[in-house]
Amino acid sequence: MVKRSSEKFIVSFRDNGLSKGYKVDDEHKWGQVIDLKIGSEFDGEKVLGEAYKGYILRVSGGTDENGFPMKNGVLKKGRARLLIPPRTCGLKFGRDGERKRRSVRGCIIDRDIGAVHLTIVTEGATPIAGLTDLKTPRRLGPKRANKIRKLFGLPKHSDNIGSKGKNKVAVDRFDVCRYVVRRPTKTIGDKQYYKSPKIQRLITSQRLRRKKEHRKEKFSTVGTTAEAYKSYIQRLKVAKEQRDKKKAEEATQAIPATKAPVQPAKTSAKAPAQPAKAPAQPAKAPAQPAKAPAQPAKAPAQPTKTTTDTKKPTGKTGK
Repeated sequence: MVKRSSEKFIVSFRDNGLSKGYKVDDEHKWGQVIDLKIGSEFDGEKVLGEAYKGYILRVSGGTDENGFPMKNGVLKKGRARLLIPPRTCGLKFGRDGERKRRSVRGCIIDRDIGAVHLTIVTEGATPIAGLTDLKTPRRLGPKRANKIRKLFGLPKHSDNIGSKGKNKVAVDRFDVCRYVVRRPTKTIGDKQYYKSPKIQRLITSQRLRRKKEHRKEKFSTVGTTAEAYKSYIQRLKVAKEQRDKKKAEEATQAIPATKAPVQPAKTSAKAPAQPAKAPAQPAKAPAQPAKAPAQPAKAPAQPTKTTTDTKKPTGKTGK
C-alpha cells in the first residue's frame, strides 16, 4: 500500500449538471472517508471545509490510481476480476449474451483510491461558486413531435378525437419544426450556425404517401389470395367429381366380370363335400350290432318266470 499525501474529490450537482473538483492535502480531513461504502452520506464541512457548511454529500463511486472504477456490490477494498454482464456502464458488447471479464474495484474506499465521486444530497445556506450558483440552460430538447407540442402547449392531433365539425382544432403538421430546440455549433464571420435534432414521428406528405401505398398493396394481396383460394376450391371440386365418375365407371365394368368366376368356384367347393358325408353312414352301421347282443341277455330272464309259474299249480294240487 502506497502512502498518500492528498486525495481528490469530484462533487457534482445534478440539478444543473455541473461538477467541481477539489484536492485535499490534510490527511485528517480526507481520511474520514476511508472505509466508507458507495451510498454512504457524510457532512461536507468536515472534509471540504467551511464552504460546504450544511451540505450533505453522498459517495457515488470512484477510481483508483490506475483508472479501475469502483463497482457497487463488491464488498472488498481491493480489485476483483468479474464476468461483467451486458448493459453495464463503461463496457461495450457485441453479441447477445456475451460477457467479459474485467478488473474492478470494490465498493469500499481505501487509500489506493485516486478520486472519489460525490453528489450533493442537501444544499447548505451559502451557494458554492461555479457549482450551485449557476443555472445552465437545457442543452438538448425533446425530439418526438408530440413531446415538443406538449412542452410548448401546441395543439395535437389527438385533441380532435371524438370532436366533429366546428369543434375540431386546426393542427399544423410542421409547427414542431419551428419550435424544436436548436443549439449553436459554430460561428463563421457574422453568421451563427445551429444544429437541431431529427424530429421523430413527424407526419409528412411522404409518410402519408407511403402509408397509402402500403394500404393499397395490403388490400391487393388480400384480393389475390382470396381469388387464389376460390380457384383452389374449384379445382378440388372438379378433381373430386372426376374421381367419383371414374370410380362409378370402374364399378359398372367390374360387376359382370366378377359374377362369372364365382359360380364355378361354388360348385367345385360343394362337389367334394358330398363324398365327405358318405363315409359317415358306415360309421353308424356298426352301432346296430352292438345293440343286438343286449336282447339275448333279456331272453334267459323269461324262463325263470315260467318255472315259478309252473311250481304254483303243483303246490295247489298237493293241497
